[in-house]
Amino acid sequence: MKPVIEEIPEMKIIGVKGKCNMATTMEDIPPLWKKLMEDQAEIKNKVSQCNYGVYTMIDKQNCWAVAAFQVSDVKDIPDGMVSDIVPAMKVAKFTHKGTLWTSSKTPMGA
Repeated sequence: MKPVIEEIPEMKIIGVKGKCNMATTMEDIPPLWKKLMEDQAEIKNKVSQCNYGVYTMIDKQNCWAVAAFQVSDVKDIPDGMVSDIVPAMKVAKFTHKGTLWTSSKTPMGA
């Protein structure tokens, strides 16, 4: 999967957050996406049906992962979910069609 590098504006998100380990990402991340898809109707103010994976490194082996939707407002955060504001920045954009866990070429698994 070849990324497209682009600048994105600030983005408000609401989603499901979990701690992931680089050795077990394919076990850690799919449950976050499953929960997000199951509970997505609870998220108000969605900008679109496009969803995002936001990863923040904690150290060389661990990261926080958030499976989320972009929203216009972070009010009314559903139970078990978090909100965040992703600052404007340069990103690597990966487009994948299909389910994340059926691809052997996911960004985190590459």
